[in-house]
Amino acid sequence: MIQGLVGRKLGMTQIFDKFGNIVPVTLVEVGPCAILELKDSPFKVTLGFDSVKENRLTKPRQGFFKKVGVSPRRIVKEFDSTDNKDYKVGQELKADVFKSGDFVNISGVSIGKGFQGGMKRWHWSGGPAGHGSMHHRRVGSIGASADPARTLRGTNMPG
Repeated sequence: MIQGLVGRKLGMTQIFDKFGNIVPVTLVEVGPCAILELKDSPFKVTLGFDSVKENRLTKPRQGFFKKVGVSPRRIVKEFDSTDNKDYKVGQELKADVFKSGDFVNISGVSIGKGFQGGMKRWHWSGGPAGHGSMHHRRVGSIGASADPARTLRGTNMPG
């Protein structure tokens, strides 16, 4: 059994449960994911998602898809598997592997927000708001004094 599938978040909406309460839900397009590669010991499955034009890929990636015999895919991810005997290269996996009521773990990448200041990025409280202060949203102190005389690695900063 494959331990994951690749999908795309479509958005959010709401549904009503059997008691008439509104429940917020996230819509995720899952699959079809093509099996691109099967590995043994440990069992791994490489999946491809979201078709793409061939000229958008690098030459090595184009060669990989030609060798496998599957149309080019934009996203290629590798997942753990308990056993590979039920799968073959080129097979399409869809959302029907899930049953109604199954619980799934979802991980994703948040959307980019560009260059942000410290108040938004790190939830800093900011400087004084009045009495002539011009330090409302700026970075305050970012390190110690003469010792260590430098900014420590990993210090939260705007960016």
